[in-house]
Amino acid sequence: MLSPKRINAHNAKDYHENQKDYYGIAKGEYFGALKEHFGLKDLTQESFNELLAGVDPRTHKSFLPSKKNRKSDCAAIDLTLTSPKSFGILVEMFEAKGDYQSANKLLGYYNQAINNTLSHIQEEYAFCKFQKNKVKKIEKTQKLIIAKFEHNDSRPVTDSNTNEVFVDCNVHTHCVAMNFTQASDGKFRSLEAKKIFDDKIKLGTYFRAEFASILKENGIQIDVTDKKNSFWKIKEIPDVLIKEFSQRSKQIENEFQRLRKLFPKMDETKLRQKATLSSRERKKITIPRNQIKEHNLRRAEKHIDVDLLLHKFKIYLSNDKQKTEKVKIDLTNQIDNKKLEIRKMRKFHQNRYMLLQQLTKQMLGQIRPSEIFKQIQTKEQKDKKELKTMHEVVVLSLLKTKLNTEKLYSKNKNKLILEENFENRRIGKTSHRDRFIEISNRVSGQLTEAEPTHFRDVANTATRAERRECRANTQGINDVTNRDVRRNAEISQTVVTLQDVKLAERGYHESINNTKERER
Repeated sequence: MLSPKRINAHNAKDYHENQKDYYGIAKGEYFGALKEHFGLKDLTQESFNELLAGVDPRTHKSFLPSKKNRKSDCAAIDLTLTSPKSFGILVEMFEAKGDYQSANKLLGYYNQAINNTLSHIQEEYAFCKFQKNKVKKIEKTQKLIIAKFEHNDSRPVTDSNTNEVFVDCNVHTHCVAMNFTQASDGKFRSLEAKKIFDDKIKLGTYFRAEFASILKENGIQIDVTDKKNSFWKIKEIPDVLIKEFSQRSKQIENEFQRLRKLFPKMDETKLRQKATLSSRERKKITIPRNQIKEHNLRRAEKHIDVDLLLHKFKIYLSNDKQKTEKVKIDLTNQIDNKKLEIRKMRKFHQNRYMLLQQLTKQMLGQIRPSEIFKQIQTKEQKDKKELKTMHEVVVLSLLKTKLNTEKLYSKNKNKLILEENFENRRIGKTSHRDRFIEISNRVSGQLTEAEPTHFRDVANTATRAERRECRANTQGINDVTNRDVRRNAEISQTVVTLQDVKLAERGYHESINNTKERER
């Protein structure tokens, strides 16, 4: 699994200084694209402290903006990657028997999976924020510097009845990623790590699947114990040993049950974190590492024949015939099917990393997740090329039609551009081929509906000139007819008006004559 945690400079320095007393061992090395930039080779206390403070180990000058209270700021992010319990038991038994060659060979497979996972994090999760022209932007830098510390044991657990101290086998690596990255302009800025915390479960799945594939390629078989969460164990390691070396897990579970009674309404995840912290015991730094190995060997011999178990794995590790070649599987159909399933999820989960996680769970141990991710990227590039081709096909088909479709197409095209821009900002500049297919089909449907009604008075085979001439002739006839009607109406209106005047004058003279006769 992967457990990220922010740490400040003060705690990080103490953490590294205490590695010398952590059961007597201190393994550490640098990893990342910025390793060559700073000229780093071996991991030293001085170079580690200077990087935490934002100081170049070569020039001893600061390359980050100064801050007043830097001790309380986030100086680094501890990415803890933990191997399955069965693997830690196998490495511990080889070392307890003095076979460091076999143990180192197994640890080499483990470190290969660690480095592949860190490379994936560096390429896909290294971002920085900056402001340009009063606009906030996020840039993918793909440059990190990480300090790796490998540990072989978990925290000690003391039996309350016998006071016996148990130190379980637990191979894990603390990958301390410095909280800075180098942008394209050469400046160093703080690391934007929100996406790492959001995708910590996906990254844990990536690591477990990568590790399982590497072991299978080298002849070591695994059993999937929980396919939903991509958990597995080495096949030949019996469950009784895993139970024996899980004392720390039992301690956390007992503390969790106790806290659940005290805080019944608290969230389960927070409650388990609280149980993990509250149940911690102080590391017994006085216990030599060799004594821990001998004690763990005695614990294992109570249940199984350790020599017989290790003999089987020696054959696997020494026989190259047991190794299998990398399987080349075409995942085109699986990618399309998973995309349809992911589309039913929330918008937040509809991205390439969720697709990678789902395919990794499905193909656990069969193909490396790094190869799956390459095929996903290749499929996206292919879809992007097909999308451009579809744009051209639709434009040509619209130009060939005799309908006036410029406004219709531009309206849908603008909508397409807006939707694609939204998707690009959300999932990182990837094309949306299905969305374009839907919009182009809608345009074709609208054109089909418009065609029979657009020229309902003229045959579809008529040319534009013929239609224009026909329209002009019809308009001319209509104009002549209307002019004659108006003239007739005006004439009739004029005749009526003259008759009324004559009648009015006749009545006026008659009225005058009648008045004169009455006066006589």
